Amino acid sequence: MAGVPRENESGWQQFIDRNLMPSGALISAAILSAHSGATWAKSQGFPVLSTEVATVLTKDNFMSPSVPHNNHIRVGDQKFMCTHADAYCVCGNGANGGGVILVKTKQCVIVGIYGKTLPRMAVKVVEDLGAYLMTSGY
Repeated sequence: MAGVPRENESGWQQFIDRNLMPSGALISAAILSAHSGATWAKSQGFPVLSTEVATVLTKDNFMSPSVPHNNHIRVGDQKFMCTHADAYCVCGNGANGGGVILVKTKQCVIVGIYGKTLPRMAVKVVEDLGAYLMTSGY
């Protein structure tokens, strides 16, 4: 993996383009600021997020497992039923068989949306990038 870019550098896009999307396991992905919810990088087709939705994705979902379990996980106009939530990772299933995974590092939240096929691979790709960023101090 390439080196970790600084906040707001276009280098974040390389993680989407070179690490997440080429796996073929994700429909769309984004990297958001864990502090502000701002979108640092995203793939084509990733929904535009309101400030409120971005805050829930990047902060509220990781504060307490009951938040995503009680309120579902919303990404744009898509709603996912929470299947797992802890301080590092939140996962959910969609009505059409796909799902979402969110992985939080010190500075960012990686969001991956996947379809019916390859859910384990989708989770692994997002978790691997999260682990890389955390070991890089990010």
